[in-house]
Amino acid sequence: MSFGKYLGKFAASGFAVAAVTALGLMSASTASASVSVPGAFISKVVFAGVSAGNGSPLVNVQGSNFGRRPAGNMVTACQGKYMGYSFGTAFYFWDNTVGWRAGQPSDCIGIYIRQWTEHDIKFTFGSAYGTQPGYTLYSFDSYSLTIKGYTFNGIISGRS
Repeated sequence: MSFGKYLGKFAASGFAVAAVTALGLMSASTASASVSVPGAFISKVVFAGVSAGNGSPLVNVQGSNFGRRPAGNMVTACQGKYMGYSFGTAFYFWDNTVGWRAGQPSDCIGIYIRQWTEHDIKFTFGSAYGTQPGYTLYSFDSYSLTIKGYTFNGIISGRS
């Protein structure tokens, strides 16, 4: 694997370029010119407001290279009791603190994509969100959001 491909995975981090440059493996001008992001990259996730119905927040994801909106399938887990879509490994959310997921076929909590562009995704959670005590996001919950193989990890703030 070339250094350019390896560094592409860490393009958001100036540290990766600086480390390779410091090791003398590439010059600074070559390192910055040869780094590319081969897939989706998430720069910011904002949880805002609540949607009508189940109180799901509107989640706004900002970044780049999101590409086309993935095809989704109606959630069929939980005896079809809840509504929302699953996107397999192409797009899903995981509340690491409590342990629930949304957007994968075996999840009760689906996802509704409200907007999908190359740089901006807006979504809400399906109808199972908030139906059980643990199926809700709270401040300080650790989460992971995966889009087409790229995973962003964060801590939720400003929710009660």
